[in-house]
Amino acid sequence: MRQRIPHYRYGFCCPNNEDYLEFTYKQIDEFAKKFKVEGVFYDMLFWEDVCYCPSCRKKFKEETGQEIPEEINWHDPLWKKFEDCRCRWMGEFAKKVADHTKAAMPGVTVEHNFASAVSGDWRYASAEFTNESCDYTGGDFCGVADAYDHSFTAKYYYNVTNAQPFEYMTGRCQIGLSRHTLTKAERALRLEMFLAASHHGSSLFIDAVDPKGTLDTRVYDRLGNVFAEQMKYAPVFNRGEYLQEAAVFYSAAGRYNPDGDDEFNSIKCSMWATRRLIMNHIPVGVVSNAMKQNLANYQIVLAPGIAALTEPARKGLIEYVRNGGSLYFSGNGEDELLKAFFGFVPKGVTEENRTYVAPCEGYEGLFSEFTKDYPLTAFTHHAIVDPEQLDNDTKVLGKLVLPYSARTEDRFASIHSDPPGIRTDHPSIIYKEFGKGRVIWSALPFEAFEGWQFEDMMMAFIRFLGAEDWSIRTDAAPGIELVSFRTEEGYIISATDM
Repeated sequence: MRQRIPHYRYGFCCPNNEDYLEFTYKQIDEFAKKFKVEGVFYDMLFWEDVCYCPSCRKKFKEETGQEIPEEINWHDPLWKKFEDCRCRWMGEFAKKVADHTKAAMPGVTVEHNFASAVSGDWRYASAEFTNESCDYTGGDFCGVADAYDHSFTAKYYYNVTNAQPFEYMTGRCQIGLSRHTLTKAERALRLEMFLAASHHGSSLFIDAVDPKGTLDTRVYDRLGNVFAEQMKYAPVFNRGEYLQEAAVFYSAAGRYNPDGDDEFNSIKCSMWATRRLIMNHIPVGVVSNAMKQNLANYQIVLAPGIAALTEPARKGLIEYVRNGGSLYFSGNGEDELLKAFFGFVPKGVTEENRTYVAPCEGYEGLFSEFTKDYPLTAFTHHAIVDPEQLDNDTKVLGKLVLPYSARTEDRFASIHSDPPGIRTDHPSIIYKEFGKGRVIWSALPFEAFEGWQFEDMMMAFIRFLGAEDWSIRTDAAPGIELVSFRTEEGYIISATDM
């Protein structure tokens, strides 16, 4: 067990420690003798940080013949192998616990808290491997999450769960459970409940019992009012097939940026892309390395800031395009996907972390109000690709523009900003017809940049790839989300004011 931080309330036991595993088994056996239950929920299956304990070192050595690397370097194959192991190890631990639970208590369902696949980062090593041992997917989100993040999670859970309905848990306290006496307003509880219900999921609200053993009955009156409203619509919240015609591909194992720009990784970029699709009323689902959905059913797949694809998922995306699908992917985290579609990998990244992209002639209409003279601006490094790396079938839609100086220099062109000044021939956004389909790669995940221009660009690129004939259309305000289920009679449409 890792040494505790002084006054820190949470301990940590490594799942690779065999003594801890045996201790867990004994707890399960003791619980099984004393209680008869229908389901068991296991909380907090994640690492808080990278573990270098003797058990992890021994396991990695046995599996690879090598020592655990201690430098975080996403361009180092050994480091990536270690992270792959961590995700798999957590999944193996989850399976051992689930199998022992079902042996000790036949007939029970097992649910591991899968919130950390969305709310945490790569250090948690919480990926679809953990969810494989859950009879249904669920997770608790007691911190700050806005309605669009909630909707993203519901979409992800719907597509990854082994059985419907999935479960969305949230605290009754505002901001987090530490605000013990600060209860959410009824309208906020209602929004959270109906967001889950509109995706045909179930809701669970978390409360903390006072140490003196009492409950605040006002909380339960408020929750009762919310669930009473849901019950009116219960008959329709389990009917039909979820309408999802665009997909956002999210990699829970890829919540990192290989170049250190952690503001732009798979989770943050995927959430932004999903938010913008929702605001444009495009029927969207969230797919993952679990590959439980048939990609051929989607008009377009967006893989924003993608990294750490499993081999089956990578092959699935390649075949999807080859057979006629449209794919957009971004970032510098998937060398193998770049090689498969375009035949190259970037040669590195810019020293500058303020970069620009200028549209190429003929493609200005894709770039909103950005022009050759006033290019797209980005607060991140840019992958370096030389023009000679491209084949004749690849079209360049936009090129890299650098500022007059880098932030590492003492000279500057403007005291407050870094205006564009150096044009280059380095491709930034490229397009290719591949098999029967089409694919775009953007070095910059502009779909996750703040600003209305980037939303305009994202929608323009979606149309450029031929995806625009959606089954549901509306003139509702952007803040209204429509979630639709197709039935034999037509559609069940839920409209939520976000």
